[in-house]
Amino acid sequence: MDLIRRVREEIRDRQMIGEGDLVLAGVSGGPDSVCLLLVLRALEEDLSFSLSAVHVHHGIREEADEDQAFTEALCRGLGVPCRSVRVRADLAAAERGIGLEEACRDLRYGVFSSLAEEMEEETGRLCRVAVAHHLEDQAETVLFNLCRGSALTGLRGMLPVSGRIIRPLLGVRRREIEAFLEERGTAWRTDRTNLDPSWSRNYLRARVLPLLRESINRETDAHIAAAAGEAAETEAYLEERTREEAAACLAPEGALLVSALLERPSLIRRRILMEAAAAACGGRKDLTRAHIRSLEALLEGGGTRETFLPGGIRALRVYDRLLIGKAPVSSFPGSGEDYRVRLVPAGEEPLPAPENQYTKAFDYDKIASPLVFRTRQQGDRMALAEGAGAPSKSLARLMIDEKVPKEIRDRMVLPFSGRDCLWVPGRRVSPAYLPDGGTKRILVLTWSRKEV
Repeated sequence: MDLIRRVREEIRDRQMIGEGDLVLAGVSGGPDSVCLLLVLRALEEDLSFSLSAVHVHHGIREEADEDQAFTEALCRGLGVPCRSVRVRADLAAAERGIGLEEACRDLRYGVFSSLAEEMEEETGRLCRVAVAHHLEDQAETVLFNLCRGSALTGLRGMLPVSGRIIRPLLGVRRREIEAFLEERGTAWRTDRTNLDPSWSRNYLRARVLPLLRESINRETDAHIAAAAGEAAETEAYLEERTREEAAACLAPEGALLVSALLERPSLIRRRILMEAAAAACGGRKDLTRAHIRSLEALLEGGGTRETFLPGGIRALRVYDRLLIGKAPVSSFPGSGEDYRVRLVPAGEEPLPAPENQYTKAFDYDKIASPLVFRTRQQGDRMALAEGAGAPSKSLARLMIDEKVPKEIRDRMVLPFSGRDCLWVPGRRVSPAYLPDGGTKRILVLTWSRKEV
């Protein structure tokens, strides 16, 4: 089966391109991207999409101007619209404190994304970005991720479809690409930076993979790529399973339930913690196994403990709750001004629902001493039932039983009548002061919940 037909079937099987889509091909001038451009141009009418190209000049090689001129001339000859964009990868690497290889990739994909969004806005059509990774690139990526330290997500390598990025040549070998171009008499450019072994991927390409082919198995690249495909299928299944299990571990306020997490298999539990941490941190880039282990450690034992994640993110264990977010993540009434106080005649408006955590109604005439808002003091109590002589509990003990975090117990400002606490927002309300059939005046308290 010839290369063009194979790629057409891959595009259709994986639904890479829809009818009427725009396709923006990244073309460097090297053999892989030139092959990609020719194949897509041959399929453009058959698959009913509109093809254009983009060339990114990284500003780090003397011959980069010639690469740009070559790419633009190639596109003109094929009748493919082409845009060239110049960036300074060396400056970006220095400013961000990253390697030149990483800076080039980040800038390149930034250009791809910006142009695709611009084209979508102009036309109202979906724009796919086609890049020319092939089978050997996949093997390099998997090895690179494995050596650097990766979970299953890294071992699946590059996906054929990832958002708007498509990789039509991912199952094609390098030698097939070069043979395709030679048969057509099509020239290409050679990027000498691809031969520099000081770049990590080049080292894998030039030194490690050839050694594995010679010493272990000549089909090393294909076997690694096949394993990546199985890893991708496994990861897709686990992603769905993780979503289902995570939903069962969520408390109504959005925290994770420690008890529910501990009931899950360790693999699923770690994945749930990683997803929650990544959502709070804005991605997985700086998260390591050590961070996930620190989250798992919070699940052990009881009480209130915390650990910190990249970007100033705090994970706080409060009894059966695990909260992950920008520090601080707790909330409590810290001032009398956090409360709204209203006095209304009984029956003038509906009473707040009993389950409302932030608004409570009280019988104003049952409040013998003036209502004050203050922090707890020794001797404070809360009645556990209505009527004179009803049992009560010390506020200190009640806060422990209601799992109020230790570090905020002395900072909470609560409504009191003398030594009687009327309400611990989010936890307990005193039955002794609730409205009944004889209530004439209703005191309505609303806590305006704020972040600490």
